[in-house]
Amino acid sequence: MNLKNLNSFKNFIKSDVPKKNILFGAGQLGKLALYSLKQKKLNIDYFCDNDITKQGKKFHGIEVISFEDLIKIKSKKNIFISNIYVEEILSQLSKINDKVIFDCVDLFQETDFKNFDTNEEKNHDPAFNHKTIDVKRVVNGYERKIETAINYSEEKLILSHIDISITEKCSMKCK
Repeated sequence: MNLKNLNSFKNFIKSDVPKKNILFGAGQLGKLALYSLKQKKLNIDYFCDNDITKQGKKFHGIEVISFEDLIKIKSKKNIFISNIYVEEILSQLSKINDKVIFDCVDLFQETDFKNFDTNEEKNHDPAFNHKTIDVKRVVNGYERKIETAINYSEEKLILSHIDISITEKCSMKCK
């Protein structure tokens, strides 16, 4: 599946075909992406999230829908991945039609976050994270996840962790 970046999006935004703009991920990255897209004067129609405790609620005033609800949307969709579970989301999105999928790497790099409120509003639903956002750390982690997803192929084995056990001494009885 081909991920588009912000430069590709600038061409799509000029299109006259009505599209729904959806952020896939209603968490810290979703808040950052919403802020960034608002700076570009782009309205977001929905958040989509696999967390059932978030579905059917509002996140920053925007309805959070399930993946099943996303499938039911008949119009064309611009979907921005605003979640670190990139491979899983891409796998889900491969099942739906009429979509263009964007990563938010260039979007984040072009956004000035100096006026961004790093604290969650106190009136938000407890289903959503109320942690202070370290913008640089969150964006850097997201960029690594996107890079891994882009470089992933069937021929490669990508290990995120490896455990090595070291014994105290060897008996040399392994013949």
